Amino acid sequence: MMETLASKLTHLFISLSNKDYSEDEVEIFDYGFQCFINSFSTDLILIFWGIITSSLFETLCWLTIFCIYRHHAGGAHASTSLRCIIASSLLGMSNIIPLYCVHYTDFFFRVCFCISFVVTLIYAPSKSSKKNLSRGQAIYQKLVLVTLVWICFSLSVLLPTEISISLCYGIFVAALLL
Repeated sequence: MMETLASKLTHLFISLSNKDYSEDEVEIFDYGFQCFINSFSTDLILIFWGIITSSLFETLCWLTIFCIYRHHAGGAHASTSLRCIIASSLLGMSNIIPLYCVHYTDFFFRVCFCISFVVTLIYAPSKSSKKNLSRGQAIYQKLVLVTLVWICFSLSVLLPTEISISLCYGIFVAALLL
């Protein structure tokens, strides 16, 4: 379904550009449109979820940190675009659970940060057939991720509890997908 829509957008883009593209370039456009549709769909679903649950800002915090971490770390991928949208949306919606369990915050979320930190040190960035990193690039990505986890942990001490929970949970979920 999403692949068909991406293909139609690719062909529309090509027809509007009045240029000839190689098959490899068409595949790249197709993949780019698939990524855009997946991200845009998930973002819209989570924004709507945040609005109806009165947790829009917390949901946006979760989404932002989750996306930044996933961008640098990689990780597990769904087998289809639709499954990706559903899984990502459900993961984002699950942020509401720790938000309603605030009384468990201190111990539970420090443990989540520690687990995220250790998982990041050991497994990040994940190996991918689509993204081959040199040793230097992998070390750089790991440093970015460790810094991200550390910054989120540090900010969680200063920020309101709900925001801290969303940052922590976003990092934790993304790390578990490695």
